Amino acid sequence: MLERFTARARAAVTAAEPLARQEGAASITGRHLLLAVVADPGSGAAQVLAGLGLPPDAVCWVLGPPDAVGPAGLSAADAAALQGLGIDVADVARRFEQQHGTPLGGPSRRPTRRPRLDRTARAALAHAVHTAQQLRHGAIGTEHVLLGVLHEQGPDGPLAVRGATEAAARAAVVTGWRRAG
Repeated sequence: MLERFTARARAAVTAAEPLARQEGAASITGRHLLLAVVADPGSGAAQVLAGLGLPPDAVCWVLGPPDAVGPAGLSAADAAALQGLGIDVADVARRFEQQHGTPLGGPSRRPTRRPRLDRTARAALAHAVHTAQQLRHGAIGTEHVLLGVLHEQGPDGPLAVRGATEAAARAAVVTGWRRAG
């Protein structure tokens, strides 16, 4: 699929994997793709977002750190959801360790295989290809990857609520291509 991607876009998709590994994530998400496309300040995606008032450092701040991992290796959101159901995750983790002698969700649960694109990241890249074709752009750049991720995150996504909507980014991409070509 990456043969029509520009060198920068291929590099960004490739760079998303080590970002996911650093976080101990089992899969590459749209968040990893976004962080990777803005890591290169000269990329089309970084320029589009900067034009919408979100330079790379602001994007990183908005996306924030990955979900904190709490007891049993659960994200803070998952632990809170279980707590809402009356399940004391810390107590379950403590009992498991007492009974089995190993921590539940400890470091041994970090993924050992290469993280793969999750469903939304795959959909974002597919949307990037579709958008580039629809706009009759000869190659898929980081700006198209950005459009794909924004599409998957929807109007309530972390960047969209700060003005970097898919529609605004698409208008900037169309304008940018007209100027470039």
